[in-house]
Amino acid sequence: MNQRVEDIRSSDPGEVNDEALRELPKPKRPARTATLALMAVTGLLSLLLAFSLRHEAAFATERSSAVDLGSFVESGELAAHDGGYVRVLVTPRDKPTAVFDRAFEKTSYRVTQVGAERWVIYPVPPSLDGPRFVPPALVAGRLVRVSDLGVRFRGVRNEMAALSGGTASGWVLVDGEDPFTMGWVLALEALLLSFAAFNLLSLVRLLRPVS
Repeated sequence: MNQRVEDIRSSDPGEVNDEALRELPKPKRPARTATLALMAVTGLLSLLLAFSLRHEAAFATERSSAVDLGSFVESGELAAHDGGYVRVLVTPRDKPTAVFDRAFEKTSYRVTQVGAERWVIYPVPPSLDGPRFVPPALVAGRLVRVSDLGVRFRGVRNEMAALSGGTASGWVLVDGEDPFTMGWVLALEALLLSFAAFNLLSLVRLLRPVS
């Protein structure tokens, strides 16, 4: 009897408590699970959105002066200026023009085919919208492949395909976009990446076992 009492007295109380805690069933915490899932989803969506804006972000770091390429249809230097700020001459074809709008914007946009696999997206302010709008022959803006238009022009490829009677491909020039006015994309990219990093690091800390 005295030996057993001595064993209990000599045992570490922390070890006894740890063993008792291990035998308890894990508590159900649906709120914690929902919070972790929400953090994971929002962090992943932030990364995806940042990735979809990578072309616009790269364009915002381009030189501020446009490069003259001459005729948009005949120029053979488009690949060398992919994603760059260029100025070209265009002759819009006598074909229907697709019109689309963005939420919370008064400016509308027109998609016009100016040659084989050559497209121009014109911003049209409300004061010029309608039959009074005449597409300019000299345009300057962001030159990009149709496949790299990004999330800001989601669905435009379908409009291009409807105009061409097939699958939209080739090059498109977004008139009016320049590196200076696209500087907000860099700030948005930094915000999205910071938000994603914060969520993912917080997930690691919350899921890490407590020593």
